[in-house]
Amino acid sequence: MNFVNNWSRPVTLAAGATTLALDLPDGSYRLTLADSATTPTRWEITDATVAAGTATLTRALEGTTDQAWPEGSVIYCSLTAGTLAQLAAPAAPARSPVVRVSASRTLTLADEGAFLMMNNSNVALTVPSDADVAWPEGAQITFAGWDAYSILGGPVAGDFVMFMFGDSASNSVQAGSAYAVITIKRIDIDRWVAYGDFLPSAGPI
Repeated sequence: MNFVNNWSRPVTLAAGATTLALDLPDGSYRLTLADSATTPTRWEITDATVAAGTATLTRALEGTTDQAWPEGSVIYCSLTAGTLAQLAAPAAPARSPVVRVSASRTLTLADEGAFLMMNNSNVALTVPSDADVAWPEGAQITFAGWDAYSILGGPVAGDFVMFMFGDSASNSVQAGSAYAVITIKRIDIDRWVAYGDFLPSAGPI
């Protein structure tokens, strides 16, 4: 939904019309029609999808009716009760995509927030450093497998990305059982917390 400040234009529009020339940038808007700019007595709320100066209208929104708008009417952009309700509504929780992994590889930013399911055994996934991938604060990735797999910390200027757990840290962890689930969460630059069914490992399985 796009918004524009202080935008109002004279308009004539027949009942049932679904296109209108509007001088708005391309995008989607919620607009209000009224029978007067100064002393309105009736209104209609419409959605307008603008492309190259022509708006495609969805009429009679938010309990208003599709009406004829003769000379002297106006169309304008302002907040409506429906728009405010949409803005106030909590966003639906994001779902973690399931990504099936068949071979060892280095993770990318696209893996952040995903649930990585190993299709093969002995898969090794490398977590690259913050210098190589712009991991967001609190980035989290969950892993699961049918068999053995490992998670490796990529090199960092003579060191490695580290995974912390309990009172220890390692540059690699491996699945502790055939159906292990492991989650890692980034807490600092090149530092992740690991939790789940895993064992510290010195390298790939």
